Amino acid sequence: MIDEEPSNGSILPEGVPQNRGGHGIPQKILIDELAAAGFNVETVANDWPHDEYHLIYCVIFRKKKS
Repeated sequence: MIDEEPSNGSILPEGVPQNRGGHGIPQKILIDELAAAGFNVETVANDWPHDEYHLIYCVIFRKKKS
């Protein structure tokens, strides 16, 4: 999953939970929600190109074995 941390002042799209903080999703919330859905974190990459407004990250998940 490649996404970005919400930036200050970004607009929260309609229907998006308030804990998102704006456009994008905080990395911790993404990890928590996918872990609750049965996925394990394989890799976290925080060194994606970004600027002062867009803190981009990549998290690779794997479905937990039953």
